[in-house]
Parts: sequence; structure tokens; C-alpha cells
Amino acid sequence: MQDHVAVLNLLGGTLFLLWMTVQFVDFRARDASHTPYFDSSIAYDWGAFGVAPQHSYRSFKQRSPKPNLVRQNEHYDTGFVFLYRPGNYCGEAPFMIFDNNANLVWMPAKHQWDGVTGSDITVQQFKGRDYIVYRQLDSISQHNSSQSYIMVDGSYQVCTEIRPVGYFKGELRGIRISKNGGAIINFTNQTRIGADDTSPLMEGIYESIFQEVDLESGELLFEWRAASYTASINSVDKSTEGDYLVAGSFSGSNTVICVSHKHGHILWQLGGSANDFKDASSGAATRFSGYHQASFLQNETSLVILDHGSATVTESTGRGSDVRILELELDLERMVVSLAGTNQPLSKLSTASAVQFLPNGNILLSYDGIPSFREVSKSDVLCDVHFSPSLVPSLTKGPGMAGLAKGHNYRISKFHWVGQPKGLPEIAVDTEERAVYVSWNGATTIDAWVLQSKRKGDSDTWIDHVRVPKLQFETRIPIPRHSEEILRVVALDQDWKIAAYSRTASKHIRTTTLESHTDRRQLYWIMTGMSVIVLGVYMFAREDEDGEHEADINDDVENGPATDQGGASKDDATLKILPSVTQLPWAIESRYPDLPMAAWVVESSGTPGDANLAKLHEADMLLDNDVMKKNSW
Repeated sequence: MQDHVAVLNLLGGTLFLLWMTVQFVDFRARDASHTPYFDSSIAYDWGAFGVAPQHSYRSFKQRSPKPNLVRQNEHYDTGFVFLYRPGNYCGEAPFMIFDNNANLVWMPAKHQWDGVTGSDITVQQFKGRDYIVYRQLDSISQHNSSQSYIMVDGSYQVCTEIRPVGYFKGELRGIRISKNGGAIINFTNQTRIGADDTSPLMEGIYESIFQEVDLESGELLFEWRAASYTASINSVDKSTEGDYLVAGSFSGSNTVICVSHKHGHILWQLGGSANDFKDASSGAATRFSGYHQASFLQNETSLVILDHGSATVTESTGRGSDVRILELELDLERMVVSLAGTNQPLSKLSTASAVQFLPNGNILLSYDGIPSFREVSKSDVLCDVHFSPSLVPSLTKGPGMAGLAKGHNYRISKFHWVGQPKGLPEIAVDTEERAVYVSWNGATTIDAWVLQSKRKGDSDTWIDHVRVPKLQFETRIPIPRHSEEILRVVALDQDWKIAAYSRTASKHIRTTTLESHTDRRQLYWIMTGMSVIVLGVYMFAREDEDGEHEADINDDVENGPATDQGGASKDDATLKILPSVTQLPWAIESRYPDLPMAAWVVESSGTPGDANLAKLHEADMLLDNDVMKKNSW
């Protein structure tokens, strides 16, 4: 019985560990279902589906994060969600695009990202067209001087690379494309002691600079250097008159300054020791407590300032607890500044590491170390999406757990975007399900799919079978029984005009390499059931064994030691507690296999002498205390 219990124990533990491994490690294949996201799943946030749940596709070879859509309100902004990896992460997809329903829109192909990273994603306009602009670092050299900004057009093709003009050995801090076609680049640069370019470098000393560079010619249009090495430029904006609005820290004060585009002089300063404005809001409009960014509103007599705050740092978040959004009105004739409306610290922003103002007036919040975002209005949370379990940041605080979520942390921003890829829609045929799966990576204007078929060898006659709306990245279309052998899918745009045709495929040839999600689910249920059954058998066997052993002990205690008719000694009676002395070795060995043989070997004939009694006493010391006490040895 003991051997059987040990085997069951080993088998149960093995099955359980295998099941846990499938659940937590290789969850990428588990998600081959038709829903590419979880719907308000508490188990998701507790990590029941792994630290980085991913979704697999039939017609698309790559995997994408499988988010948890916690909350969604109809008043959210209609832009697309851009995810990118913070820092110098180099992986399969440094950034991706999702829609508001947590569906994948675009992932870059693997060959596009070999050896590069992408971060600081924005969408900006140049000559009336939208471009994705991101910061790229060559991961082969891993040197800041290899940084540049890349512009990607609506077909996801790289069209321009932007770098500072002249000597650059520092870090890019931000970019903004101006209305006149210039790129305003904010960066730090390792400086020199003297005024000429032949002077040696000052190791570890950097100065803050911004340049405006013509995007077409690469010509330097304007450059401004901070006078002090302790200065730090946070953001730069440009007015219609050409002057620059610069937010940063200068001479130890957090300020906003306006720099002339003609001669580079400071026209005015808001906040700090050299403040030029009278504050009509009792100091609330000119006091910035930490890292802040500033930009013009449409009328350019109004500013919006995001003050992240740093005066009070909380232990739990490590960030300032008073994040403020200031809308200021400037009177440049009287040099008076005032708050526009009320200004109350927003509790929803207290732990946010990034805040973005959306065109509809909502605010997008993202957080350091937490791959999620919230879209909020002045009174409510409109959208809440998690791209990894909420428990992951807590787990990474433990010793040796810092790498648990490596590569699964994201920064989030939101922009309006129109994607029209040059490639064709991809299809995959699943012969077991009798269905076609279709997707078009990056397409944002497709409204529906039409399944067509034709006879093999017929080059002209296509038959329309079914029209299916495009609701997710990948769409499943059942294959009708009366369809012909050769299939293709037609993409219809929002006006239901033909946008593209997919390649053709035979309905009798399986072209998807992903296993059927039905079979996969059955495997999980079988594994779970076997683990539960084995565990139940093991517990029953242990309970039955313990019951038999307890009964034997109780009988011995109740009956007491046996007395030999021939007047045997007390030591003889002690040995007769067991049914026979010859069973003593087996009884001890079966329950205590690790006990040395020399400790319990007793001759089965004759009166036990002092040597054998000594061996029994040695066994008494090695056996379990509860057994020996109840046997009264």
C-alpha cells in the first residue's frame, strides 16, 4: 500500500505541475479563441492566466497582448491606443496599435525591428498628413549618440529619419513638428569647456538644447542653448508668430519662458525668481512644484500646463501626490496671468506617470510599472484597460522577481490615425472547422469582408457567398457547403467599395498552423480532471492507511502487554506486542525505509539478550515519537 501511495503522489504532483506550467508559462497558445480580450476578469488581474497573457491568430503569425477590458463608456475618445516599451527594450514588437475595444490594429513585422527599439510614440502632422513619430535607438551599439527620430507614413513605411544637426552625444528628450514644416528637437548634449569645437569634452557634463530643423532639407533653422549646465528643458512649443514656449528648470526654478525666434532672447518668464507676471490667482498660476510641460492652446493667449508635482512624494508610488492641470490666461499687455476656471488637484491623477489631453476634452492616464491606462472625464472613469495583471507590479517587488514582467510593461498614448497598408489581406483555412480566417495588419478603414469562391482552373467567375462585418483584428467566416474549391476574401471600406483582394486558397487544404481552440480547451479540461482525480485517490489512500494504523495502535493500548504462561520477563512481553517478532523488521522497514538495518534486526528465536534489547532501544529513538509512545515500548 505504501508503494502505491508513493506512486500516486508522484503522478499527481507531476500532472499538477504540468497543468500549472501550461497555465502560467506557455499561455500564448491557450488564447486561440475568437475573443482577443478578457471582459472584466478578476482572475486575469490576479495572474490566473499568466503574467503576460497573449492572443494567437490563424491568419497572422505573430502574437499580441491579450488585455482585460475592465470598463468602457460610450463617451470615450475615438482615437487609437498606441503601446510602446519604456527604456531601451529590444523585442518582437517595440510598439503596437489597438482600438478602443482592445482589438489589435497593427503590429510591426519581426524583420522590421531586428536590432532596434521604439519609444516615445506620437502622431504628428506634416503638410496635412499624419505620421507616426518614434524615438529609435540602435540596440547593437546601445549608445545614446545613435538615437534618432523616425517618421512612418500611413502605409507603415519609414519615410524620414531626424537627428540633431552637428555634434551630438547625449539623449533625445522630445520632438514636435511645427506648422511651418520644421521639427523642434529637445535634447541634452555633452558639452565642451571652451567656446571652440576643438576643446576637450567635459565628461559627465551635459547642457540642454533645442533645435528646429527643416524636415525636407535637413537645414538648421534655429538653435537655443540653456545658459546654465543645471538647466533642464522639459518641453518646447511654437506660436504662430514663431516664438518658442519652453518649460523647464532654469537657475534652480521651475518656470515657463518665451524665447524669441529672431535673436534667442527671453521675452518673458512665468514663475520662478524672475517671474514677469502678476498672479491674479494668489500664486496658484505661477507656482510649479516639479516636472512640468507647457503648450499653447488654439488662441495662443492661453496655456495649458501639466505639473507632475514633487513636493510630497508618497512611499507607495514614489511620485508626487499633487498632479495639477493648469489652464492659464495671459494678458501680455498688462503682464497678468490668471487661472481659467477652477483649479482643483485631480485625485485620479495622483499616481499617474503620464497624462495626455485628448481632443474631446478627456484625459488619458498611464502609470509607471503598471501596463494599463484610464481615460477619464471631469467626473467619471470612461475607459479602463489592463495589458497585464494588476498583481504583476506587486510580485516584482519581491527578491529575485524583478525580471518577472520584463518585456511586458508598456507606456500608452492615444491618437487619431488612418492606416492603409500596402500589403494584402491574409487568409487561413481551417478544414476541421470549415472556416476561413482573414486579417489585414494595420488597416483601419475596412468595414466588412466578402467571401468568394470559384472552380479550380476558372480564372474569371467568382461567386459571392457571405458578407461579414469586421469587428476584430481577425474575422472568422464559415465556408458554405455549396462553395467552390478556390476561395478568396474581398475587403470593403466604410463606403463598401472594394479596397483589396486577398490571396487565394483551397478550401480542402489546411493553411493555419494554429491548433483548433476547441481541441485546446478539451486538453485543459482533461488535464484538470486528471489532476483532481489523482489528488482525490491519493487523499483517500492516505486516509485509509492512517485509519488502519490508528486502529492497530488503539488495540495495542487497550489490551496492554501480553504475559507469557511460562513466566517470561517484561522484556519478552514487550516483544509480543507485535503479532510476531519476525514481523518487526518488515513493519519498521515498510513505514521507515530510511532506518538502518542494524538498528532493528532482532533474531526471531531465543530470548532477546542485552545486545538485541539495545538495538530495540536504538530503534525506539529513531522511530516516530507518536508511534513509540502509543506502543509503550
